[in-house]
Amino acid sequence: MTKTFMFMIYICFGVYGLCSSLVGGIWPQMASELNIDAAAIGIIFTVTSVASGLSSLVTFKIRQKLGSNLTSILGLTLYAISMILYANAISLPMLFVAGAILGLGNGIIDVNSNSYVVKAYDAKWVSFMHGVWGLTATAAPMLMTFALLYTSSYRNGFNIAFGITVVVIIILSLMKKYWIKKRETIDKDILSMHSVTEEEKSSDIKVLEVLKMKRVLPTLLCFTLSIGSGCAFMAWSATIVVEQKGISIVEGATTAAIYSFALTIGRICMGIVAEKVGTDKIIKILSLLESVLIIMLFLPYKGVWPVYANVALIGFMSGPLTPLLDADLKELFDIKILSVIISLAGVFGLCGVAAVSSLMTLTSNAISIKYVQIVPAIGFAMLFIIYNYVRKKTSNA
Repeated sequence: MTKTFMFMIYICFGVYGLCSSLVGGIWPQMASELNIDAAAIGIIFTVTSVASGLSSLVTFKIRQKLGSNLTSILGLTLYAISMILYANAISLPMLFVAGAILGLGNGIIDVNSNSYVVKAYDAKWVSFMHGVWGLTATAAPMLMTFALLYTSSYRNGFNIAFGITVVVIIILSLMKKYWIKKRETIDKDILSMHSVTEEEKSSDIKVLEVLKMKRVLPTLLCFTLSIGSGCAFMAWSATIVVEQKGISIVEGATTAAIYSFALTIGRICMGIVAEKVGTDKIIKILSLLESVLIIMLFLPYKGVWPVYANVALIGFMSGPLTPLLDADLKELFDIKILSVIISLAGVFGLCGVAAVSSLMTLTSNAISIKYVQIVPAIGFAMLFIIYNYVRKKTSNA
């Protein structure tokens, strides 16, 4: 894969990180201004996740008709529309619509980008791509903090994100011919690398048949738990620390930025470590530590800096899990079904976000908002157990 083509894929993934992370960091302020219950963030992210899962499932069909360049432009266009809606939202139903459109874009960009990088490169480069997501996810709450401090409203943060998205759309449109040419070359290289013929590549692989294969469902459940628990915690992180630790809204937004930055550093570092130690060992260690670190939020410490440190460690451990699970797919399954499994992994993962966010909302309403983090903590503990089961079955096969 050429550096220019990889840069284009990474830039799309960067917009994904920016747009999908804006709401979580500024939610306490949005909820207050719009007079909405803080727990509604879980419902909004459920809507977004369901839409993401649906678009993930049909992205390959869209790409067959439009080509990967136009498919990426479609995903980015959905982001632009979503940013406009968020910037002008005045009610919860408008936020639901904006979240649904954002989710449709998420699924398209996620599957379209991962399909190339997972097949063509090892765990390090998959982690680096997700690290780009982390960088822009870090920039998102910082952008919102800037909008709060130096402009008239947080809404200008969404307006700036809209402008950035439009610029990327224009760049991709101008580079359409280059994109198509390089994509064809890369497709041939991937087939040659894995000794797959054009006939095998184009053969009709049914989703239900893949789901019935050994280890597929438990592997997909790992993505449900990893993506669901990680994304749901990130969405709730600012709300959790504001409600539980008594810090300000601006400090809460900063906490979200710290989480995203730590997530990025974790992906870069663990991508390199996994290449030497082994992807499976790193996944087991990180999932167990992640559960423990989230539980530590229940400790009765006060002050901004202990909160920052705890959340940073959570982000550092959480960030590498999903890209390492993506990279691990090549060790578990045949290349001929890898595209289908990557698509299903996106669907299962984003459905996990919907499930975990909903459970956190239920916990908040039924018990207290002070206990919502127990849900992702359990999710990461279950990830540790199920991934161990998958690896044991693989070694015995």
